[in-house]
Amino acid sequence: NERPIKQSDFINMFDCVWIVESNRMEQIRRIMTRDGISAEYAEKILKTQSDRYSFPIKTVKIENNGDLDLLRKQISVLL
Repeated sequence: NERPIKQSDFINMFDCVWIVESNRMEQIRRIMTRDGISAEYAEKILKTQSDRYSFPIKTVKIENNGDLDLLRKQISVLL
């Protein structure tokens, strides 16, 4: 289950936020696969989501356009 992160008091518990993102086409493909919906409907879902994240602490952006092994490698470098 995905849900957006909201700035609130919990943010004071951390010194860094990691944001994992994919390009638009990959997001559409994944939503279509996950939900069994059309590209048009997946695009409507994405249009309701915010593209910008702003946190008052350090933010690390991780591009996730490949497979799970590539994502794991990217994360292991950051750890």
